[in-house]
Amino acid sequence: MSIRRPGGGAYPRIPLHEFWEKYVEPERELFEKTGLLSCVHTIVEFLAQNGNGPSVTVMNSGCETEEKRLLGNFYESMRKVTLTEHSIRVTEKAVEMLKKEITEYRTFLPAMVLAGLGHDIGKSVALRGSAQYRRLKHVAISAAEIKKMLTAINSPWVKAVVTAIEWHHSEPPDEFFAKILREAENAARDEEIELIVKSASVRPWREWFTAEKFV
Repeated sequence: MSIRRPGGGAYPRIPLHEFWEKYVEPERELFEKTGLLSCVHTIVEFLAQNGNGPSVTVMNSGCETEEKRLLGNFYESMRKVTLTEHSIRVTEKAVEMLKKEITEYRTFLPAMVLAGLGHDIGKSVALRGSAQYRRLKHVAISAAEIKKMLTAINSPWVKAVVTAIEWHHSEPPDEFFAKILREAENAARDEEIELIVKSASVRPWREWFTAEKFV
């Protein structure tokens, strides 16, 4: 089964396809009712075209070091996790947390999906390389793009979604929506680090053993 875009066609990438079929298609009517279907479609399309890059900010300007400090020795390994993979993982975690936190979670579902998928788009070369955003951190770029999108459709979710994105690497204000996205970000990174550690630990010894190190 292919993903139905608002304008027809189908997405080519398996992770995005599976995500859409699981989280968006069953609630298509809800996404349409909130006016956020087209926004989520835009972000999915963006990730399909630009999401193969690393899920961490490439350190080329020296203007963004917080993420590298937080990830420590795992920073280089995290570059192997793509932006699409990380965005999907964060969104899935956020939706799981949302369902546990509030009974009427469907009210917030489309906005949470948009925040999760769009929270790191500012890491993409497509946006960071533009003259408009060259000197900004990825959080500010992501928030600006999502705000522009939501403002264009007069969405009542502008404040909640943009605030959540702006604070997903810091202690958020006393808003559960922002706190969920930050917790989902942390849980996703923990899982990614665990997967990388497991992957390294099961490598055949011939791949990592060199006699010189032990002589």
